[in-house]
Amino acid sequence: MKAWLLALILLASVATAAWANVTTPGTNSGQTISILTVASAVTTDTTTDTVAGVLGTKTFQWVLTGTGSVTQTIVLKGSFDSDGSYPTTLCTIELTGTAPQSAVCDPFTAPFPYLFVTTSSTTGTGASGTGRMGY
Repeated sequence: MKAWLLALILLASVATAAWANVTTPGTNSGQTISILTVASAVTTDTTTDTVAGVLGTKTFQWVLTGTGSVTQTIVLKGSFDSDGSYPTTLCTIELTGTAPQSAVCDPFTAPFPYLFVTTSSTTGTGASGTGRMGY
């Protein structure tokens, strides 16, 4: 196989992997609104894997589902390191009540190349959280 063809295939696979969590559901005033899934189906107190950040103004939403009373505290963090070291807290969401529960953080523009969440105080039957960012 030609070296340039192999390089092109590898480049295409890296680009595909980088955008695997991004969807584009609609438009607003002619501008595309995209959604980045930061974490999904989080059922325990944990630190999620980092995902590639995005530029521009962003709004982060966390949705907590389950049965009956559910609780979860979520901290969205940004880092300049792919392993999430030396993170900066971007926002904190505390959800409690009858499922489903949801909340959003204030919009922010911080251009961190890596994003992730930590969760704590997760309780309730089938409690499962998902965080997405609109930008």
